[in-house]
Amino acid sequence: MSTISDEIKSFADNRLWRTKKARIEAEARLNKYNILSIIVVNYYTFLVLALSIWSLILDSNSDWAKYITIITVIVSVGLFGGTILVSSMNFKEKAEKFKKSYIAIEELEVEVKKLTRSLTFLTEQHKILRLSEIEKSYAEILNSTDNHSPMDNLKVLIDRKNTEVKWFEKINYYFKRAASNLFIILLFTAPILVFFLIKNFLGI
Repeated sequence: MSTISDEIKSFADNRLWRTKKARIEAEARLNKYNILSIIVVNYYTFLVLALSIWSLILDSNSDWAKYITIITVIVSVGLFGGTILVSSMNFKEKAEKFKKSYIAIEELEVEVKKLTRSLTFLTEQHKILRLSEIEKSYAEILNSTDNHSPMDNLKVLIDRKNTEVKWFEKINYYFKRAASNLFIILLFTAPILVFFLIKNFLGI
């Protein structure tokens, strides 16, 4: 039968610590997405401007002029939709909320350490009451933000070589990471692919 001391240790190790680390990972991930989204939007904005300038120096009746106009329209539509999508994601704001969340959890960890050090001087009822108060504060912190991604929690466990992680969970994690990296590569190479596809389609 577990004692209140065991419950406090389990709460600190399996809930506070893991949640804090997962939210640190979530903040880092969202900050990366925020920077990446800024780079991608500026990249496509530059492409639209470059194509527009290029079209000005071409003969308006040439196949190349029509070709560049088609690409400019496609990139412009993609840029418009992408900008709206990025704005709605609020990466920076969500990252800040996760930062406030794990800082608040760190403060709870301090409270748990204080409680652990004073266990010998407290009655069982007082220990249970104090732990309940900390658990309530923990629940309020969780409710103050969106939950972190299961992949953030999985990354924490994999990075620390936790034996709880099953082999298929590792495969799923690395597959999603590879898919994410591939998507990022496609974001930057898509205009080049579209360029050659339209060029071959028009036979220029």
